[in-house]
Amino acid sequence: MIKTSRFLFLAFLILIIVGFAVLSYMSLVIFRDYPFCMDEYSCLYQAKIFASGHFYFQAPAHTENILTKLLESHMRFFNGRIFSEYPPGFPFILALAVKFWVPGLINPVLSILTILVIYLMGVQLSGALFALLAVLMMVSNSYFLGYGASYFSQPLSLFLTSLSFFFYLKFKTKRNEMFLNATALSVGLLMLVRPLDALCLWIAVGIALRTDKEKKIGESLKIFVLLPALGVVILLGYNKILTDHVSLSTFPIFFRMYSHIIDYRLENNLMVKAGIILGHYFVNLKECFWLLFTRYFLGYFVFWIPLFLLSFIKTKEQSQIFRDFRRIFFIYSFLLVALYNFQPKYDCPIPGWPQYGSRYWYPLIVPMALMLTEGLRVL
Repeated sequence: MIKTSRFLFLAFLILIIVGFAVLSYMSLVIFRDYPFCMDEYSCLYQAKIFASGHFYFQAPAHTENILTKLLESHMRFFNGRIFSEYPPGFPFILALAVKFWVPGLINPVLSILTILVIYLMGVQLSGALFALLAVLMMVSNSYFLGYGASYFSQPLSLFLTSLSFFFYLKFKTKRNEMFLNATALSVGLLMLVRPLDALCLWIAVGIALRTDKEKKIGESLKIFVLLPALGVVILLGYNKILTDHVSLSTFPIFFRMYSHIIDYRLENNLMVKAGIILGHYFVNLKECFWLLFTRYFLGYFVFWIPLFLLSFIKTKEQSQIFRDFRRIFFIYSFLLVALYNFQPKYDCPIPGWPQYGSRYWYPLIVPMALMLTEGLRVL
């Protein structure tokens, strides 16, 4: 048994080293340590602004017409300020690497840390062998490798999501409030990276806490509410500095179908905004979901579906903790897919993109990997 454990640990260690080498090679050599997408460019640009010690670059107001034509589309020019339209969490982490001239290694490092966290959860839920096999399936996925070598914010979101689940698992097994506080802190940090990802996680774990059979978690539940709310307050304050408005985002969303400008300023027509967003939700659901699910989603996961279904078979070895987590996974996964459906339908080759794009569902790697772990164990 000891020899088996040592062998599995050695295999995992080799996987970590090889994984980091592959991701680093992809980032620095294949992708040439360069932001190829406008989203990536915007994150790196803001990271350089942070690294200079500022929230934004100042430019003379009369240069707005010239600069807006030169700036990438996800950079904003407002009252002489130049800044990224995206939340500050990932650019801030990226800024630390900019200081040391290694920004291209941030996502490879975050991806490897994510592998470690998911492996540790898999070991506790289903055993080391099956955790290793599931992680191997995960890291061989082209999405994981591509985003893990990019300048996208998704790898940081994936890491914080896995960290939140990990700390919550520790809380469930140890019943130590320190781990629940760490869960709340992870969700709060995620609010500064991808707020909608954080909202889905916040609701899913909050429901699980609310239905927890232990009656002594009233204070813990308050902390779980307050710490992520602090992340929201910081985000609102950051956007206030940039746009002079208390807002959830620094940029408006243009809904072509309704010819309306919907901004995120909290003081303006919330009910009207909600109605327009809800209208787009049902249009997308009607016109896009089934086509995308069958043509662009189901085919890529057809070989994983049997393992996924096997995880529902109740065995003597299956822990109650896993069954509790499975419920959270489903609530979280449903919310993530549903809430990212609000964006307008663009004229793209794939109908409904980007609201059903893989990058929006990227954090689902965490529950998928752990469900596969259990499916492998049952098999």
